[in-house]
Amino acid sequence: MRKKLVYVINIALALFFMLGTADLAYSQEEEVSENVHYTCFVKKELTEEAKQLNTFLAKYFLASESHNIDELKELYASDFISGDGFNREKLLELIKDSWDLSPGLKYSGHIQDLKFDKNFATVELNEDITGETKEKSEITGDTGLLESSSRTVLYLRKFGKGWQVVSDKTLYEETSIKYGEAKGLDINLYAPGQVMPEDSYTISLDTEIPDDMFAVASIISENLSYPRENKKETFRQVPADVQLLERVVQANNKFLNELAIASVSFCNVKKDVFKRPDIDFTGTAVLIKRVNVLNAPASEE
Repeated sequence: MRKKLVYVINIALALFFMLGTADLAYSQEEEVSENVHYTCFVKKELTEEAKQLNTFLAKYFLASESHNIDELKELYASDFISGDGFNREKLLELIKDSWDLSPGLKYSGHIQDLKFDKNFATVELNEDITGETKEKSEITGDTGLLESSSRTVLYLRKFGKGWQVVSDKTLYEETSIKYGEAKGLDINLYAPGQVMPEDSYTISLDTEIPDDMFAVASIISENLSYPRENKKETFRQVPADVQLLERVVQANNKFLNELAIASVSFCNVKKDVFKRPDIDFTGTAVLIKRVNVLNAPASEE
C-alpha cells in the first residue's frame, strides 16, 4: 500500500493538482452571473473573446469540482503538451488516478492574472488543495491528510468560438500526505524552486520531533518523468538536537524537471512482556517539492 501511495503522490498529486475552483475579484460593478468566472474592463474589439473565456473558465472549474473527466478532456487541445512533456491522454490519466486516491478533494484557487487577445490567452492560478486518502495506512490505521499548494500558468488557444489549453507551466508546487501523529507535527521540506542542469543543490527536511519519539527519514530526488524512476530509499535517523536532515544532490543534464522527496516516520520505543525493546510507528509522512531545471545553456567565458 505504501509503495502504491508514494507512486501516485509523486506522479499524480505532485504534478497535476492545478485544477480547482476560483475565488475571483470582479472588475465591473454590475451583477455577475454565477456562471461567469472572469470579468474585467476590456477593449471593445475583445468583448466577444472575454465572454468566450468566461464560458471556458466556468466549464473548466465545474469539470474539476465535479470530477468529470470527459468534460475536462474537451477543454484540452488534442495536441496538448504540458511543461513536463506529458500529452493530453497521460495528463488526464494521472488526474483521474489522483481523484481515485482522494475522492473528496477540496479546492481553493485564485486567478492571479489573465491576459488575452483574439487568439491566445494565459491564465495564472494560485491553488490550495486539501483532502483525505480513500484508503487507510497499514502502519497507522487511519486515512492520510493531503495538502497541496501550487502556482501554474495555463496557455490557451482559440478554436472557433471556444478556447482550449494547449500547454502549461508549473512555477511552484509542493504536496504532503501525513498519517497518524504526523498530522499534528510541523514538518517542512526545503529545496530551490529552480536550478541549472548538473548544478548541486541541497534538500532539507526540518521536522518537529516530540520528546518521547525519534524520527527516521529518507531524502531523494528524481526526474519528473513517466514511467517513474524507482530510486532506492535509505532511511537515517533525524538528529534530535537539530531536528534537521539534509542531502546534497545533483540536477540532471536532460533538462527534465525534478521532484525533491522526503519520507519520514515517527516512532517510540516500548518494552514487550519480556522487557525487550519494541518499536512502535506512530506516524508517517511524505513531502514533495518541485524543482524546475532551467533549459537555458550556461554562458561561455
